Amino acid sequence: MRLWTFLCLLLVLPPTGQAACSQDSPEDFAEFLPAFLTSGDFALRRTALPLRSVRWEYGVDAKGRDRTYKTVSLIPKRQIPHDKPLAAFMSENGMTHQVFKQEREKVEVQIFKPDSDWLLHYHFRRRQGCWQLWQIEDYSL
Repeated sequence: MRLWTFLCLLLVLPPTGQAACSQDSPEDFAEFLPAFLTSGDFALRRTALPLRSVRWEYGVDAKGRDRTYKTVSLIPKRQIPHDKPLAAFMSENGMTHQVFKQEREKVEVQIFKPDSDWLLHYHFRRRQGCWQLWQIEDYSL
């Protein structure tokens, strides 16, 4: 169920109305993100494939020692749904987003449900002037 939820969050970004980006005319993240959130087709086009997925697992062993670890997998294009925008999925599930970390060529966006353990970090990077999603980290319990 969490994997399906996780994959549903990829449904983002608009295919039309986006200006072309290039090394000479780099894309502004503030303009990119709304498109990514509102068009599943655009989001899929702007996702590095296969998409890197990191799932954090939390726990303790019998002696009370921390046993936190991560599982990394690669998600192929055929497993990434794009028929519904990420913004619609977030709205239906009471989720919101905020830019968490921003550098010149890297941005991390938190997608979360307030007052819950539902927390994902979407990692974007700029390649040849265009933003792309390259990794999702799932910190949900």
